[in-house]
Amino acid sequence: MEEQGGKAVRWVRANKLKSFLLASVVLVSFVIILVICIKQNEDMNQFKVESVSLYTWFNKEMLSYDDATLTFDRSGTVTKLTVGNESYEAENMPYFYKDKREVLFPYDMNIVQPKLDIGGRQSRLPSLAIIDGTYAYPIVEFADFNETIGDAFLYDGNDLYFFINPVTLYKNGEAIELPEFSFVTYNFNKELYVYRYGSDAEYYEGVEELKAEAQDYIVDLVAGVLTSGDKSQLLVKRIGDLETIK
Repeated sequence: MEEQGGKAVRWVRANKLKSFLLASVVLVSFVIILVICIKQNEDMNQFKVESVSLYTWFNKEMLSYDDATLTFDRSGTVTKLTVGNESYEAENMPYFYKDKREVLFPYDMNIVQPKLDIGGRQSRLPSLAIIDGTYAYPIVEFADFNETIGDAFLYDGNDLYFFINPVTLYKNGEAIELPEFSFVTYNFNKELYVYRYGSDAEYYEGVEELKAEAQDYIVDLVAGVLTSGDKSQLLVKRIGDLETIK
């Protein structure tokens, strides 16, 4: 009886050890999977560019980043710009590459394609998207999306309009020619900033009327209305309500 009891105790102890080892393996595996998932999620929400030269604008001031490592960290609706050990909230402005014809958008944008659908199509362009203007037809890039784009412009839902193609801007009736990759901001104080691609910023006050015209469409920047052909529509301000561009 004592021998049988000893065997039983040893069997119980052995199985307890096996159960403990199995539980440990499961726990370690779970932790590893969790770390991998967290890492993948961080990677999906970050865009890092190393040893590049970029610039953007704040009012009339150019903000320049030369030979830097920049990490745009998207967390919900906030995108942070990290330069070395310093971290800033990224401006809701285009970030231009200095050495190539590309521009990066830290935040979601409304991409408007006036020639598609009836009166134009509005879609969501996800944050951290890049527009490459190296070739005759600009290319939109984000995640696995890499497609050429025809006539289009971007709207941030507030006061910024980025023109992928050349347009004529009419400010209180005065014509201003904007080359491709130019953008403007217009606020409720009737202040206008014009950023012609490759040029210094321009500032105007007391702007009552403001329209951008291309061959096939007109955008009223004061009212936020697109007119394409004989159709007009309001530009969508709540970009999250839009379907992602396809």
